[in-house]
Amino acid sequence: MIHDLNETLKNLIYGRGKIAREAMDITFEQPTRDWSATLNRPTLNCWLFDLRENTRLRSMEVRYERNDAVRTANRQVAALRFGLTYLVSAWANRVEDEHLLLWRALAVTSHIPLLRVSPAPEPELKGDIARQPYDIPLQVGQTDELGINMTDLWSVVGNDMHAGFFLTATLALERQYLEVMPQVRERTIAIGQRGDGRFAVYGDGGGTPGQQASPHPLITLVEDLEDEMGQGS
Repeated sequence: MIHDLNETLKNLIYGRGKIAREAMDITFEQPTRDWSATLNRPTLNCWLFDLRENTRLRSMEVRYERNDAVRTANRQVAALRFGLTYLVSAWANRVEDEHLLLWRALAVTSHIPLLRVSPAPEPELKGDIARQPYDIPLQVGQTDELGINMTDLWSVVGNDMHAGFFLTATLALERQYLEVMPQVRERTIAIGQRGDGRFAVYGDGGGTPGQQASPHPLITLVEDLEDEMGQGS
């Protein structure tokens, strides 16, 4: 999934930035001093350094997916949403070229607040990114929520500080099925009279545990459970 996101970002920057692929490289390595010493042409580096759940988008929704072939239903909770944050920086022999690359990348990404997956994926989306269950928000240059100091980041990689910006893409992570259950479509509830003359509720939908259904029920209800099983899911 992360590799597909990397390839998607490449497509966006090259394509919408109208940059020839032979004019510069886009890489995703950590921008250490050893790495930068190997560069021989202009390079835009996108270093993924932070992954964290976006709790504002957390949903407790439970959905049902029916399998009519085996008459079961899978109950699944909603996907978690994770923000993947890159530090984007430009590298070239001349500082003017670095600033030009950086501004071009900033212009492209800041004009895309949302990567559309539905109703049809945008053409730049690669692999599993095009099959995400939600559209993909892009946030550019946001630092307050991360609480990360740019100087500290460059200290970690052990290289001279370069101008750069943060880019965050929010992806959905599907969770495994919680439960596989029989696909019940209706239940029967009967109200009848017990041997002691008192009335009781019998049936597969509730009532007195261990009681057998009355041989002469006064009322029998059949309840359709189609909606509860997630009709149309």
